[in-house]
Amino acid sequence: MKRLVYLLLTLGMFGIIRAQNIDDAHWEKQLQNSQNPVEKTETLLQMAFFYHPKDSSLGEKYLLAAEKQNVLSENDFLPRFLFIKGNIQVLYGNKYTSFLYFKSMKTASEAVHSDSLLAWAWLKMGESIEEQGKYQSAIHYFLKAEKMFHINKDEVGKIDANDFLSATYRKIGKYQEAFERYMVGLKKAYERKDITNIEIIYWNISYFLFEDIKVIPYAIYFQLPSLQISYFQRKWYGVSINYATLGEKLTAIGDTANAARCFQLSLTYIRKAPLNNYLCSCLTRIAVFYFLRKNYAGALSLLEEV
Repeated sequence: MKRLVYLLLTLGMFGIIRAQNIDDAHWEKQLQNSQNPVEKTETLLQMAFFYHPKDSSLGEKYLLAAEKQNVLSENDFLPRFLFIKGNIQVLYGNKYTSFLYFKSMKTASEAVHSDSLLAWAWLKMGESIEEQGKYQSAIHYFLKAEKMFHINKDEVGKIDANDFLSATYRKIGKYQEAFERYMVGLKKAYERKDITNIEIIYWNISYFLFEDIKVIPYAIYFQLPSLQISYFQRKWYGVSINYATLGEKLTAIGDTANAARCFQLSLTYIRKAPLNNYLCSCLTRIAVFYFLRKNYAGALSLLEEV
């Protein structure tokens, strides 16, 4: 689910997905309202990506329809088509196949002299190769993408490249570089007044400081803004997960009384969320805490709901 959300956001930044409310009715309306063959082709590409995870045959049908239109040839149809094909493979976890599509996208982007598409091809190649554990190669691709995004004055692309670099540096133990990248991303998010990204970066920094650096007080310090943003945006699942992970950090430093309060608040807010995607995770975290406190009855009662 997280991967799908990220890809939808990426497609939106890329200019392929522009919808706010993504559902069947939206696509039917958008297809009907397509004013010309170019818009219709772009919509078919969007629909192919959206429907493929639900029904691969339907997704392929829309891909074929978009390919038959072939009116975007003068407007970089092939790189965009390969971008969609690659992202569909990402959804299915086919990291090797996705890399080949994004590599083909790079070649196609160079052929039509599209620096904007080429930058995204480098970024997506980096993402696919990073999934294969080839971190140094991924960093090379991310840096190339970042440089091109800078030349193209694509701020959204620069933020994405920076986010990937921070995560990859963390994975290979270059913690100083990772932290510097996180702070660059946070500064840019504040400049853009991008509240959602600010929340995510604070969360990522907190996770990084807790899991990798083991400086729990600083991890708590960076998590509090993420909790506050989730609360003021009434994103109850975000509030719940923040409280649950805050409870884990407090447990780690021996503050079990406040940890218990955080876990209880986590449970309260997850039950307020319209979509309880994180309910099992929340209940499990609290159950573990109860087991550690030898509250076996409480732990078992929570696990019965999982």
